[in-house]
Amino acid sequence: MLVNGLFSKESLQETSSSLNTSHFTPEARDLIDKLLDTNPTKRPSARPDGYASLKKHPFFKGID
Repeated sequence: MLVNGLFSKESLQETSSSLNTSHFTPEARDLIDKLLDTNPTKRPSARPDGYASLKKHPFFKGID
């Protein structure tokens, strides 16, 4: 459900809990969890360095 153009907290929690991540790498699971954090200020791209912190996530290791 969209609220003010953003997904609601309940919608993010539902999406996060319904994902079957058993075949994902630990790095992929960690990235998904962080991107779906219900607190937008805790998501990787919300930090002062913006997307640079997101690109530093171990999931992207080896990607230039």
